Amino acid sequence: MPKRKGVNKSEKIREYVKANKKATPKAVVEGLAKQGVKVSYALVSNVLYRKKNSVGKKRGRPGRPPKAAASLSAEDLVRLKDVVDQMGGVRAVRTGLDLLEQLQ
Repeated sequence: MPKRKGVNKSEKIREYVKANKKATPKAVVEGLAKQGVKVSYALVSNVLYRKKNSVGKKRGRPGRPPKAAASLSAEDLVRLKDVVDQMGGVRAVRTGLDLLEQLQ
């Protein structure tokens, strides 16, 4: 993909705001227009406010907590297999564990 020619408008906005700390989006658009850089109000708002609002935030629902590393020995696995066989399968064991977790 060829590189675009011209100025990086977002970078120009950041430079302008760095020089004019209290500049509003409207003032940024007008100030850059005087410098010969045409930017939209929407772009200025995105550049100004995205950095402040999105840093450190994750969007969406939280997932399950990370699972702890299993440190089971071979003997533990054999006993677990016996329990699974006695209960009628992995699904039954998981259901039982879910119920047990709710009781705690």
